[in-house]
Amino acid sequence: MRQRLTDITIRQLPHPESGSVKYWDTVTRGFGVRVTKQRKSFFVMYGEKRQLHTIGAYPDTSLREARNEAKRYLVLKPQQNRSVRLTDTLTAYLAACRLKNRPATVKAYENLLSRLPDKPLSEVSKRDIDTSNAHQVMAWRVFFNWCIKNDLVEKNPFTGLAVSYGQRDRVLSASELKAVWHHEDPPFSNIVKALILTGARREEVLHFLPVDEGFYLPAEKSKNHRAHTLPSTPMLRELLPLPYFNGWGKSKARMDKATGVSEYKLHDLRRTFATIHAQIGTPIHVVEALLNHKSGTVSGVAAVYIKHNFLSEAKLALTQYEQHIQAIVA
Repeated sequence: MRQRLTDITIRQLPHPESGSVKYWDTVTRGFGVRVTKQRKSFFVMYGEKRQLHTIGAYPDTSLREARNEAKRYLVLKPQQNRSVRLTDTLTAYLAACRLKNRPATVKAYENLLSRLPDKPLSEVSKRDIDTSNAHQVMAWRVFFNWCIKNDLVEKNPFTGLAVSYGQRDRVLSASELKAVWHHEDPPFSNIVKALILTGARREEVLHFLPVDEGFYLPAEKSKNHRAHTLPSTPMLRELLPLPYFNGWGKSKARMDKATGVSEYKLHDLRRTFATIHAQIGTPIHVVEALLNHKSGTVSGVAAVYIKHNFLSEAKLALTQYEQHIQAIVA
């Protein structure tokens, strides 16, 4: 039997008294659900020999997961003597991405990767794309790494291409900081205040936990995989810890429109943090420690000294910094 499989139709499929009944999906070729007296399970049929692969039982395996796995399997198990096509492989890759990434991320991958006409995967080369577009180069490089991992190709044509995202030097002025600070759109506005006060990356600021010494960022939540501790200060105690948040793009767009401050990224608040510290005379090794930077500014005995004395120096530096910010936003 053939029909469009949905959660509703699958739930309504009757269990036979004996044997099994296969229901073939009209959306994804080779994909279906097999119903027996005891269970319902997803399957995919592939290859010239029409081999059957069981994906998983419903509802432990969702329809979305099963359909994406079927798309992936149809490419990873190609027919004999049939060259792997770009379009089919992209379909499988995006299906795999949907299992691990947010819809917006998958959409971005799709936009970057769907600009080439269909051809054998082995014929795709760096001449097919705009190599000056760093995002496009990286998207194709990651895609071909996935292809290699799944034995679809032997080499990545985009390995070795230089990628440059350009250097940013945007620092917010005092008036811009004041406008951003007074924007109220919680919890996003509180997150922005925390970014201004800590200099943390946006991916990190949500993960600071209160401890006796102040606020602790676990190594697994840090970009450079180094644990980080910030001393407790009055303004930070009012903000940290922060709740989970999603919706950065729309919230940032609302803030830009409301404040009139634009042409900057949230990461530029980190550069602004460092710039203000330089202006108020914070030693560079303390600034780098506050930012949790890995650098060669200090080493040897000096590095040991900083490790043992960082919190006292950092508390003084952050207190002076907070006073400076209070003066700006007053």
